Amino acid sequence: MCFKGISERVAILQLYINNIEISLIQCYAPTESASEEEIEQFYCTVNKALHMSNKNVIVMGDFNAKIGQPKQDENLITKKYGYGSRNSRGERLIRFAYENKLAISNTFFKKKNSKRWTWVSPNGMIKNEIDYVLTNLQKYAHDVQVMNLSYPSDHRLVRVTFNLQSTMKNRKCYGSKTKSILKSEKEIQIYNETLKENLEHFTTWEQNNSVQEINDKIVSAIDTSLKKAQNSIKTKNILSDNTRKLILRRQQLQKLKPKTRSMKNELKALYKLISKLIHYDYTSHRKKTIEKYVLHFGSIKRAYKELRSNKTWIEGLKTSNKTTNNRNEILQVATNYYKNLYKCENQEQALTMQKKTSTAIQDIDEAEIIKNISKLKNEKSPGPDGITNEAFKVGAPDLARPLTQLFNLVLKSATTPKQWTESDIILLYKKGDPNDINNYRRQ
Repeated sequence: MCFKGISERVAILQLYINNIEISLIQCYAPTESASEEEIEQFYCTVNKALHMSNKNVIVMGDFNAKIGQPKQDENLITKKYGYGSRNSRGERLIRFAYENKLAISNTFFKKKNSKRWTWVSPNGMIKNEIDYVLTNLQKYAHDVQVMNLSYPSDHRLVRVTFNLQSTMKNRKCYGSKTKSILKSEKEIQIYNETLKENLEHFTTWEQNNSVQEINDKIVSAIDTSLKKAQNSIKTKNILSDNTRKLILRRQQLQKLKPKTRSMKNELKALYKLISKLIHYDYTSHRKKTIEKYVLHFGSIKRAYKELRSNKTWIEGLKTSNKTTNNRNEILQVATNYYKNLYKCENQEQALTMQKKTSTAIQDIDEAEIIKNISKLKNEKSPGPDGITNEAFKVGAPDLARPLTQLFNLVLKSATTPKQWTESDIILLYKKGDPNDINNYRRQ
């Protein structure tokens, strides 16, 4: 935190909150009786403070200006709510906000007039809104309030509530790669056709290519084929046609203004009916999904996996006799644990094993590749590249040749692609203390 006074009317405070640097600029503008030169000098000082500020700025204080009701062409710096009428000093404040791309937060939210004015005359007859909070953090502003505090002043405090915490992503969608899992016949057909096209020129790029280059081209061919198969399938809608029609009707009624009494009654009835229908549609979808997996596989485990809409995150892990709940620190604890677990302590033994296995190895043939691909199990988690076992099994006839070339080149060159040194480790809780990493098994 750092404070600096620019002049008797302007000061700047540098803050660091939630990994965000924010500059607070406090202002006190000359009164209405001041000359234009004084006003321009004041705004020059504020601009000087802005040049010294960070990227995120809040400019606040008594500007002795009335912006009144915002105009339609001012939507870049104001919303649609205001108080009173505008004066010349208000025009100057609007111009300042435009020049520095600062939004006037007082206009963001609808409030009663009694909750908007910030200054009252000594006789209590005149009330104006002359204190403002300008910012480029408008997307973080959640509320603006004028505070009634019991202290002797002709001004009321303006409080703006900012939520600087970033929105948490759903764990199911966090860093996920949307690709086809090849369940329907149409998906499989499109995948095979696209894969064949992508590998058509394999004979031209298999020569004079490194292990890494061949691996990248095979991965790219599978990846693009899976995405094309995914795009060909329409997303299944859980809601029924009747429910979606009623939702559309509700949206139409919400936009109509003014509404008649019959429209209001219809809208009221739609809210209740749609809520019940959505609950019914989701319940039916759940039942049908469970029935499908019970009939085909005799188990509901896969059904629950498909129906699951979120993934839980480990709340905390112990490190150095303390429990950390920070996500980055949890990842670091797990990383260090598995580095130590898989570390080879006896280097001499590793070198001896390497020498013993350095004899000539017979080349791998395509039949061996196809045979081992057929043994892969379905419904298994893919690696960092997102390619499932189903993608290899379905595309085995086309993938056999390039994979054979890749594996034989790995044996001859004694090198592996970079991706083969990477893996995703998923911790599955067993029993005991959930904050102890030793109580998790790996997947």
